[in-house]
Amino acid sequence: MHSLLLAALLLADLPVQPPGESPALVVFEGRVGPPEPGRSAAADLELDVGGTRLRFQVSRARVLRGSFLGADLLAELSPHRPSLYLRGPDELLKKLKVATPDDRVELTGYHRTGSRDLLVSDVQIKSPSAGRSSASPR
Repeated sequence: MHSLLLAALLLADLPVQPPGESPALVVFEGRVGPPEPGRSAAADLELDVGGTRLRFQVSRARVLRGSFLGADLLAELSPHRPSLYLRGPDELLKKLKVATPDDRVELTGYHRTGSRDLLVSDVQIKSPSAGRSSASPR
């Protein structure tokens, strides 16, 4: 009984740990596929999408909510293969799997510093012809 009381007193003096940092909301802009000759990307990432590996050429990374810069995140992820494991609804992940190297991709999700998981909240695919009107020169 005495040791139980002593343990309870010792535990009572432990500081309460604050909750971990909230995940950052980040947006990666770029395209799927290998690097294009003569063009450089901000980063060449490898994404694991449900076991399928996709190369992703990042043209821009933005942190919408968080305490670090997009460049810092790219520097953290770039050396790893795969760079990110994407988690999220199948309908969003499927969009990424069917994107072509000609499509512009905007990948939005939540990421914690030190993790290689991205909880995907949105995937926008814009084909090159989507921005043209019928009056645009071809």
